[in-house]
Amino acid sequence: MMIPISARQLVKDYLKKALPGYAPDGKLRPGVVSFGMNENDWLRREGIEDHLRAKKKILDNEYLRARASVSDGQKLTLEAESEVLEVIKTFYYQGRRDEQRLFADQDIVEKRRPLESAARIVADDLILLRQEGKNPAIMCAATVVFSFGQLYDKLGKTLEAIHNPVPGYHRWLKKPLDNFFQRLEPSKPFRRSNFELRWSGELIHPSLTSGHLDRKGQLEDIGDKENIHNIYLRAEIQTLRRLPHSNFILFTVDSLTDPISSILTHPTAAAALQSRLESLGHEMAQYKGVTPTIRENLIAALRTAAATTPRNTT
Repeated sequence: MMIPISARQLVKDYLKKALPGYAPDGKLRPGVVSFGMNENDWLRREGIEDHLRAKKKILDNEYLRARASVSDGQKLTLEAESEVLEVIKTFYYQGRRDEQRLFADQDIVEKRRPLESAARIVADDLILLRQEGKNPAIMCAATVVFSFGQLYDKLGKTLEAIHNPVPGYHRWLKKPLDNFFQRLEPSKPFRRSNFELRWSGELIHPSLTSGHLDRKGQLEDIGDKENIHNIYLRAEIQTLRRLPHSNFILFTVDSLTDPISSILTHPTAAAALQSRLESLGHEMAQYKGVTPTIRENLIAALRTAAATTPRNTT
């Protein structure tokens, strides 16, 4: 039985007994794990057509593009964006023919919009961070269609400022992450995962489709709060790597989604999500829009599903 794509990293972490980024007492952990530079699955190459079509839909619309792709336009930033484009091209097109670029926009002027051009090639949202010495990391450019909104508000801001709404970020994560970014080396990239629950399986971030600029999409005042079978699991596979020439940091986010019904058909996936839900502290659950009723009913359903048959990790 195939593990639903949105649950695959959760299952890997669960089977490795990796500590989740959240703890019931409210403590947060960075949750980053190093992976080898030669790893050929840094970013997904297969099954990304829906993501690329969605990106094209947004980025070909000038009004929506202005909300989904931003840059401070500084010379060093543009040079770092160009480096990202070359890194992405080298990774994605290695061993492939040019005619396989079915969804990349050939008309983009790469010298003017290099990060956006790179983002059109891969499924991931791309965020560029500037971090020097002991200074905190700052978002200086981003092309984001799936994972978050309000890009102009975040441009030029530190990660602490961007994550200000996240409960416990300042207390638990600011110092560890500042230290992590200061030590991050080009030879050692890192990966982490995150998850949320939504009432919709729509990939595109709601701020680009609903006309609302505020943070929407998680389980907040939408839909039937009692029917857990209407819920979708949305996972993010995130990577962080320092670029060797510009010394900027590239943050990638691959957003994946499946209906909760598909998670309930796979015992190991159900057990992995159950573990994550049980690890949420009250404030983080509230932040993610997971009400006590939702959490109680969903954990019960996941526990039942996890116990149905011997766990298959295919």
